Amino acid sequence: DPTIVSYFQEVCQQKKSPLFLVQNLTIIPKQQSSAGQSFLVDGEEFQIQMLGKHQQTNAATAFLAIHALQRREITIPKSALKTGLLKATWPGRLHVISTSPLIMLDGAHNVAGMETAVEFLKTIPNRKILILGIAQDKEIAAMVKLIAPLFEQIIITQGNYKPALVEVIAVEVKKYNPNITLLPNPAEALLHAQKMVDDGELIFVTGSLYLVGDVLKEWNLHQSRHPRQEQIQQ
Repeated sequence: DPTIVSYFQEVCQQKKSPLFLVQNLTIIPKQQSSAGQSFLVDGEEFQIQMLGKHQQTNAATAFLAIHALQRREITIPKSALKTGLLKATWPGRLHVISTSPLIMLDGAHNVAGMETAVEFLKTIPNRKILILGIAQDKEIAAMVKLIAPLFEQIIITQGNYKPALVEVIAVEVKKYNPNITLLPNPAEALLHAQKMVDDGELIFVTGSLYLVGDVLKEWNLHQSRHPRQEQIQQ
C-alpha cells in the first residue's frame, strides 16, 4: 500500500533511521513442485518447502533483515539463512500431505487468505475436488465466490468449532458450481474425495483452520494404522 509505505518513509526520515523495503528486491521464481520451490532474490538462489508466491516474499523479508543486521556489524552466515529457510515449515498452509493422490490443506479462513490460496491454485492443473468448510461468522459468500469456480466437484463439510451449516454454504456454492456433496463429517468428506480422484488430480481442503486441523488429525491417525500410503511434510 503506497500510503503505508509513504508513512513509514516519513517516520524513518524524522528519526534518521534506514528503511528497507522488500518491494525493492528482485524476486525471480525458478521451480515449483509439491515438495517446495526455488527462486532468486537479487540473484541469490533460495529453496524452501513452503509453497506460494507469498512465501517467496516472506523469505525475501528474512534476507533483507539479515542485510539490515549486517549494517550493524551483526553477521549471520548466508549458509545459516539458507538452511533455516529450507527447514522452515508451516503446517496447514498450502500443506501437502499426500502426493498420490495430491492432497493439500490450507487454513484460509477469511477473504484475504482465500485470495492468496486462489492465486496459488491457479498455477495448479487438475483441480478435481474442493473440500470446503467455513465458520459461521466469516464472509461466506465472498470466500465461496473466489474458490468455488476453480474445482470440478465440491464437498461441503464442517470443522469442529462454530461451523456454518453445510446447507448455508451450499446456497452460495450453487451459484458457481452445481456439483455438490454435503458431508458434515470431515473424515467422511476426505474418504469420499479420495475415492473420486485419480493420481495427478488435486484434493484441496480449505475454509477453516479448525477443519484443516480435523483433517490433518484424521490423516495422521490413518497413516499410523496404514503407514504404506505415501505422505510428506507432516
